Amino acid sequence: MLVDFVLTGYYLKEGDVIRLNVELVEAQSNELVWRELIQDKYENAFKLQDMVSAEVPRGLKVQFSDNERDRMRADVPDNPLAYEYYLRAVSYPITLENDKYAIEMLEKSIALDSRYAPAYVELGFRLDDLATESMLGIEEQRKAEEAFRKALSVNENLLTALWQLSFHCTNVGRSEEASELIDRMFRVAPDNAMTHYALGYLYRYTGMLEESEQEVERALALDPRNPRFRSAGFTYVYRGEYRKAHEVFQLDRDGTLRIAWKGMTLYLMGEKEEAVKYLDRAAALEPESFIGLRHAGISTFIKGNTEEALRIIRKLEKLKSSQGDSEHWYLLGNAYGLLGDSASCVRALRKAVEGGFFSYPCFLKDPLLNSVRDNAEFQRVLALAKEKCEAFKKRAFRLSDRTLTMTEAKRRNVMIRQ
Repeated sequence: MLVDFVLTGYYLKEGDVIRLNVELVEAQSNELVWRELIQDKYENAFKLQDMVSAEVPRGLKVQFSDNERDRMRADVPDNPLAYEYYLRAVSYPITLENDKYAIEMLEKSIALDSRYAPAYVELGFRLDDLATESMLGIEEQRKAEEAFRKALSVNENLLTALWQLSFHCTNVGRSEEASELIDRMFRVAPDNAMTHYALGYLYRYTGMLEESEQEVERALALDPRNPRFRSAGFTYVYRGEYRKAHEVFQLDRDGTLRIAWKGMTLYLMGEKEEAVKYLDRAAALEPESFIGLRHAGISTFIKGNTEEALRIIRKLEKLKSSQGDSEHWYLLGNAYGLLGDSASCVRALRKAVEGGFFSYPCFLKDPLLNSVRDNAEFQRVLALAKEKCEAFKKRAFRLSDRTLTMTEAKRRNVMIRQ
């Protein structure tokens, strides 16, 4: 993430007295802007955090309103152990097994501090990821949404909560609600990487792929190492930019998605033998997940066993029948298209469009759908995707206007380096 200032320092503690030497440095020039010695009786880490957060604005001669101070306090936990459980949870890489461990930590955190909004956001994210990839069903997605809304009930302007809830709404076909949430994000933090990424994510589902690429590239320029920007790789896949897609999927350093989509991008670039190695590895890591089954089926097809490949993909569709991520229906459909099962392909694609993934350019150009291009039912699905895509574009102007005016409300970001 690009920042204007870096807050750094060190401390000395003797008995119950602590002395902090704090420095604020301008990132671009590396010049010292402000230095302060803070000494007080040590009680807990949160009191120190409050002391430093009060001194820095004074040093910068910045004034915060009462509402702004209330919003900042809403994201500070009251219980140190609750915060420790939260930190453990966010440290787990994004895999199905780690999602389960993270959920356990977050439930403990919330039990100790039921007003700590970021814990609800992370809980919702992990529940959503687990529900989507494990295909657990609508109930788990409902719990995820409840967690996001609980976070917003504590802090209505918490950017991460707005971010994750916008993803959730996009996934399940509530694009208008997602638009409203992203509009709120632009009002809260117009020059933030998450704000641009959320808009790029929505544009991907709704068929504005050129705009999606512009927004995810803005996000990646602001925060180039964020592992939760990993799905930007799909925008590049749908645009036919497979090498760029491969690079972005690398953000998922410890996850199965990176491995699976390295295999897929290699396949799409014609390197079938090398692709199979990665597809098989992904399938072995998560054999019963959406990623594992889809890519096991595609690998089996590449090896020449179409009948077995179809059996695997049909098993995937059966498991997915109660799960609501519309893009997954598209990815299921194009897997059927690759395998030559036109009827199943069209059935899955229609569910994708009706469920909220109506990215018309994907349907138009995806090489995995070449086997169904002349299918009359596919043409009807294609027409429906185009209709929905064009209707969304007419409603999307206000979001585009906000991206154009973002520099007018640019805010300075401060990173605390511990």
